[in-house]
Amino acid sequence: MSWTGFKIVLGSIVTVALSVPAAAYLRRVMPMLLIKPGQMPPPHYFSTLFAGYGLMLLILGSWGLVSGLLGDFIVPSLALEGTGIKEGFRRMGALIRGEPGEFFLYVLLKTGLGGALYFGATIAAEIAIFLLIAIVFIVLGILGFVLHLAGVPTPALLIVGLTIGFAFEMFLLVYGLLLVLGPVLTFLDAYALYFLGGRYPMLGDLLDRSTPPPSYAAAYPPYPPPYYPPQSGPPGPGTGNF
Repeated sequence: MSWTGFKIVLGSIVTVALSVPAAAYLRRVMPMLLIKPGQMPPPHYFSTLFAGYGLMLLILGSWGLVSGLLGDFIVPSLALEGTGIKEGFRRMGALIRGEPGEFFLYVLLKTGLGGALYFGATIAAEIAIFLLIAIVFIVLGILGFVLHLAGVPTPALLIVGLTIGFAFEMFLLVYGLLLVLGPVLTFLDAYALYFLGGRYPMLGDLLDRSTPPPSYAAAYPPYPPPYYPPQSGPPGPGTGNF
């Protein structure tokens, strides 16, 4: 509950802080969007729009990265030990001061891997969803044509076809994207947990105990322990005795 309250307060502060420049930007760009038909847009029309889109992506990306880092390094101690927000920030600060290079590399890899995996999975999902929607609409079109020849009224066919098509598209956009992005989010969470688990003994022990040992097939039993015959003298180098 303390973490939830902290995120709500922090998100509200960021929203209020960003509302002022956002309002100023909209006040400047709205007259450009309300040009009359046939009227040429001003010279700085596209540059202003692209600058706004770029700034929005930068702000949202930065906020997502900061929020994700806070969740990676503060939530585990809250969940496992019930520490407060202040103690969580203290531990995160101590980790950054103790291993600044490793922390910077972690942030760099998480940003690069997360962005690449997210965009790659999203593009693949969009292509797959487009193909599935095209196939479904072709099948519905053929079925509707057959039913139309059978005497079913056209308005009823349109209503049923649009309803089925819209429901199928919403199902793909919601469930399909979650199904594709689920492995990406799981990988990023696992990456964060194992990075911190090597520096947080309690979390590392839980991760070790939650990982089952490798299973061997019945046809390939484990090798028996090596047998070293007794020696009369002291063991020499390379004999395998420790």
